[in-house]
Amino acid sequence: MRMRWSDTMLWQIHPHYRAQVAALLENIKQGDGLHRDNVERKFTKVVASWFDMDELPIDMKDGGIAVVTVSGPLIKEWNYFTASYRALTESFRKLRASSDVVAVVVKFDTPGGTVDGLDECATELKALAATKLTVAQIDGGCYSAGYFLACACPTICCGRTMHVGNIGTVISLVDSSEAYTSRGLRSVTKKTGEIKGIGIEGDEITQAQEDFLQSLVNQHFEHFKAAVIEGREMSEAEFTAVSDGSWWLGESALGLKLIDQVSTLEQTLDMIRKQLSV
Repeated sequence: MRMRWSDTMLWQIHPHYRAQVAALLENIKQGDGLHRDNVERKFTKVVASWFDMDELPIDMKDGGIAVVTVSGPLIKEWNYFTASYRALTESFRKLRASSDVVAVVVKFDTPGGTVDGLDECATELKALAATKLTVAQIDGGCYSAGYFLACACPTICCGRTMHVGNIGTVISLVDSSEAYTSRGLRSVTKKTGEIKGIGIEGDEITQAQEDFLQSLVNQHFEHFKAAVIEGREMSEAEFTAVSDGSWWLGESALGLKLIDQVSTLEQTLDMIRKQLSV
């Protein structure tokens, strides 16, 4: 009998779960390719199956109302510990295609996240909102990239003591060159251009490099600005008033046009049910 590669490994795990892990590894081996996104998708799917759950962050309520949870830092790749743009994008696409879904609540409790994957995810959420009643619900905090995503929904609701805002873009590096010098160390970096290798430990961050980073931050901020002004129907002056990185409680956010309604998740669901007469 030919042994599987997973049978040759030592396992300190209950036989039932060992079999599941072995099956997962075999599926990865036989799957679409051993690269990061496939592997993380497989792990997400298997971990979800252990709890008899879907790997997509979708919960169905009565009356054809779906709740999509955006929780934790937003990142591009599949990950079952935090919010993934890939998982959210697939969720929005699936809900848009489902005839059983009549309304969607996107529930936010996120500090924000990366730029990579955000615009594509927001585009898919806009497409969903164009076909089904779609409401953003802030149920904790909705900051930075989370708010960028929320602006793709025509209506944003927020709990009275929940937080919303922190509009802006940021990148941060540490210039450790002086610390190196004080310890008698010298970083030696050979590169082909001034910007190449920016942020290497021990290297001085030059003014040209700082200018380059600021240019990137400004370009991404313009995308953020466009998303908020379009989604919230704000003027330039109204946007400027809320785009210094501050954040507000729900009641204050309402007066700044950051949200449309102060309500809890259950109150928002009741509002949707009444609107749909379900």
